[in-house]
Amino acid sequence: MILQKESGTVAGIFVDPDLKESGIGSKLMQELEEKAREEGIREMETLASLEAIEFYKKNGYEVTEERKQDIEGRDIGVKVMIKKL
Repeated sequence: MILQKESGTVAGIFVDPDLKESGIGSKLMQELEEKAREEGIREMETLASLEAIEFYKKNGYEVTEERKQDIEGRDIGVKVMIKKL
């Protein structure tokens, strides 16, 4: 998991596919959010891929915008998602 402290942006959280639905991703997000609060961050943001939208919604994030993101030379549809801490 990667948090950009200056902006409160979650740049990535990855869980082994074999552990999907085990709750480990949500536990990682809770830890990350707690550390962000300790750093004085009051809002977290992420660019969620279509596969990750439900995960972030389940963890309290809301879609605020849709956009295309250049990832390795390809325009990928992502949703900007935000959570107030």
